[in-house]
Amino acid sequence: MGPCAALMSTLVVGDGNFTFCLALLAGGRCVPSLLTATSYDTFDSLISKYGETARTAVGELRRVGCRVFHGVDAMRLGDFRAEMGLGRNFGGFERIVFNNPLIEGSEKVAKEIHDGGDYIIQNRYLLLSFLRTSIPLLSPQGEIHVTVKDPAPYSFWRVDKLALYAPPLALIRKDAFDASVLPGFVAANVENGSLNPRAVKRGQAHGIP
Repeated sequence: MGPCAALMSTLVVGDGNFTFCLALLAGGRCVPSLLTATSYDTFDSLISKYGETARTAVGELRRVGCRVFHGVDAMRLGDFRAEMGLGRNFGGFERIVFNNPLIEGSEKVAKEIHDGGDYIIQNRYLLLSFLRTSIPLLSPQGEIHVTVKDPAPYSFWRVDKLALYAPPLALIRKDAFDASVLPGFVAANVENGSLNPRAVKRGQAHGIP
């Protein structure tokens, strides 16, 4: 996300402590009026998990004019069009971002198989559903950015192959995630909110060719 992307309308899904969205603004990667920030957690769950960091970040995003929504499921984005005020004439987001997607413990179909095949399938299904439900919300020249960790089991999700099952999307490029251009961003554990500064490693961009 270079500075030239600052004027792109941007939807961020599944933000954790909302430091990523704040960092987009601080790093000149987006402007408040074009940023829609969402979390899977409800506001109360968000604060319970991520504490004052999230409360402060959400308050600041709203103060500067960003649109913030909670309880938004990245697998069913179309169900939230009305809530997000995306009417019939909405032209689509130019950029949809999902960082560190992960099925958290309470959502696992087979919690006892944390690193096994079931866990991999669930997360691949999460990402494929996200890509498919994002298509109607994407502008004709828009991109979907997904960032995942490099090591196993994340590498087994094969994110770079999922666009094959979500036409007309196609993998455009792979980039190293450069957190140095996002001042103040700290990745947090999706299950317990603990900070993990080394969580983000590799980004992939998908779009309509």
